[in-house]
This record gives sequence, structure tokens and C-alpha cells, in this order.
Amino acid sequence: METEVRPDELLLAASEGDAEALEELKTLTPQMPGWIRDAYDLGRQTEDRIISLIAAKDRLSAEGVRMQAREMLQDLAGSDPSPLEGVLCRRITCNWLHVHFLEIEFSKAVKAGKDDRANMYQRWLSSAEKRLLQSVKALAQTRRLLGPNVQVNIAEKQINVTG
Repeated sequence: METEVRPDELLLAASEGDAEALEELKTLTPQMPGWIRDAYDLGRQTEDRIISLIAAKDRLSAEGVRMQAREMLQDLAGSDPSPLEGVLCRRITCNWLHVHFLEIEFSKAVKAGKDDRANMYQRWLSSAEKRLLQSVKALAQTRRLLGPNVQVNIAEKQINVTG
């Protein structure tokens, strides 16, 4: 009689390099709960790491920032984003978090009188702001290219509106 292996045991074994566990997980993935797929969502992992840098050990601040980022992501993505829009919205959210992290670190360096460190953060901040603006522009361009796709059928007359 074969004993059933729980998904959490497979996850642990696979993360420790067990190739058989990984193969078995691949067959189970479509049936697994969303939290397992979410645990390996690179966009979410990136957000979580930036949030942990911003909030350090303050769990209340971390949760507040996480809620704000989640709300921003939902506002940007809307109710039914295309896969590309979803990726771009996540990128915007990560870039936005990164800009704020660097602004906080820059202000700490200025307050401490560490000019070299402040200059370094200022350079990084400029680059992060450019990436944020580029990701916003990419989302706007994508939405413009996707355009509204409206089709209205009224009796025998049909109206198609594209772009």
C-alpha cells in the first residue's frame, strides 16, 4: 500500500533538491491551491523583499505598505487585465516601492550627514525613477495598442469599434 505524500512535504523535498518530488509537484500543480503558486510568484516575492527593506522589523508598517501596494496594483490592473497588463502593473508597483525605499534611505543618509552615501542613493534614485516612468509609459502604450474592443449587435445592424 502506497502512502499519500502531502504537498507541503513535496515542496520541502523539492526545495532541498529532490528531483522526484519536483516531478511529482509538476503533475499536481494545476490541482494545488493558489497559495502554492502565489508562493513562487516572482513579482510578489520582489514586492515582499522591497517591503521588508522599507519596514525592517516593523510588521505594522510592512502590512500597511503591502496593503497600499496591493491597492495600487488593483487600481492599475482594473477588473480584467490582459496578461501583459498584469505584468506591467506588477512592474509599476515594484518600481514604485523601490523609489520610495531609495527616498527613505537617501533622507536617512542626508540626516546623518553622510554625503557620499547620500550621493550614491541619489544616483540610484534617479535610475529607479526612470524605470518607474518607463514602466508607466509601457503600460500606457500597451493599453493604447490594445484599445477598446467594442462590438454591439442591435437587431440586424452591427457596429464594430476598434482602437
